[in-house]
Formats: sequence, C-alpha cells, structure tokens
Amino acid sequence: MLAIFAVNFRHVLYSAAIGRRIAHWPKLRQAAAFFLLTDPVYAEGERKAGAGLPVEPGWYFAMGLSLWACWTAQTAVGAAFGGLIKDPHALGLDFLLPIYFLGLVMGFRDRPLWGPVMLASAAASMLAYRYVGSPWHVSIGGLAGVALAALWPPRKDGAR
Repeated sequence: MLAIFAVNFRHVLYSAAIGRRIAHWPKLRQAAAFFLLTDPVYAEGERKAGAGLPVEPGWYFAMGLSLWACWTAQTAVGAAFGGLIKDPHALGLDFLLPIYFLGLVMGFRDRPLWGPVMLASAAASMLAYRYVGSPWHVSIGGLAGVALAALWPPRKDGAR
C-alpha cells in the first residue's frame, strides 16, 4: 500500500504545479479540474503554460473529460476481456506503461535542468533497483530527481 501511495504521489506535485495555472478560476471549477487531473492533462497544461499560453477552462475540461471517458471505457474493456490474455508479459504489454511515461517525460526535455534531473533520477533508480529492490526504485529515483531540482542554485537571471 505504501508503494502505491509513493508512485501516485506525483499527483500531489501535478496539482501543485497546475494549481498556479488555474488559481484565477472559481473554486468549484478548480475542484472539478483537479478531479480530472491526469498525467497527460498535466503535461499538456504545462506545455501550454511553458509556451506562454493560458490554461483555459474550455480546453482543460475538453481534454480532461475526453481522457476520463476513454479511461473509463478502456477499464471496462480490460475488465471484460483482460482475462483472455493469459501472459501479458509474453506479448510485451508490461512495457507499455514505461513507454507511456517516457513519452510524457520527453515532452519536458527543453526545460532547464531536464538532463541533470533525468540522469540523477535514472541513476538513483537503477542503484535502488539493484540494492533495495522493486517497487522502491521508482520512489527513490523520483526523490533523487526532485532533490536535485530543489537544491540546484538558480542563475542570476532567475532561470535554472
């Protein structure tokens, strides 16, 4: 249970980051937005904000509701037919989730500190996998990346 909490703690970070983009929205609209906050909504919201574009309610809710509907429908399909796949590992299906997250992370590669944070996170994760084991390597790698980003001194011009 602790591992599930640790892996999903990213949503606390997502909400903190996207919260500043939607702080001017009414509180009820913000609450609905946080309900629909997922990995791709966060990533695209940050991409828009990084490009100097506002995170508008129409865009946010269209994306969030579309993803929620797809997630729900695909969960139903998986629940109904997932048992027909006897060995997901043999088909390489266990590799889909890491590829999905890699795609999200690659969308941030133009950000300052992306390279050092990714290297620190990857190195810590690999070392933790070897010496601590799964699933702790995910949390330890994430913490290493967050720690490096938090400790890296900002430049004089305010950028990192």
